[in-house]
Amino acid sequence: MEELYSATVLGFSVYLILWLLVIYSFLGVLVEMIFCLVQEGVLESRVGLLYLPLRPIYGVGGVACTVLLHRFIQEPILIFLSGMVICTVVEYVASFVMEKAFNTVTTVLMILALLSLVVTLAALARIRKRVAVLKARTRGEAVTASDTVWDRLIARLAPDSVMINSVPRTSLMLEFMELTGERRAWIRVPG
Repeated sequence: MEELYSATVLGFSVYLILWLLVIYSFLGVLVEMIFCLVQEGVLESRVGLLYLPLRPIYGVGGVACTVLLHRFIQEPILIFLSGMVICTVVEYVASFVMEKAFNTVTTVLMILALLSLVVTLAALARIRKRVAVLKARTRGEAVTASDTVWDRLIARLAPDSVMINSVPRTSLMLEFMELTGERRAWIRVPG
């Protein structure tokens, strides 16, 4: 662990770079939420997965710009133009890696992301089952919903309110909200 505190990359300690990665990743989520608030008047969760409020692409882009451009602080036009190029390269590389990398799990972060993906998919499957049951009941059919240990675990990890606020625009969630009468609980701008 001592090596982490003393190692540097282009004059920045690895420890600082890791913190910047987390900070920029979190700020990416906030920026997207604010953008949605301004565009649509709704403050909604803008994370791709349920339990990690981070956008790693923003973290990588922010760290790359900080590490590579800090020495040009007196050259705002150069920073702006170089930042555009750096962020474009980061986006392209991330796209390329995402297409190629899903054959392995290479880091702890990837494992956490995959676990979050499993919970997300299981929660969506649970909602799909609930929609089927609710539709059947609407037609007057006598059906019972499954209540396994797995169902209860997923319901606890990703309750309806979390799902509604995390993926509100999917056709599945729109149908679920129509059948249950539940709505998103985010802050709305008056007007």
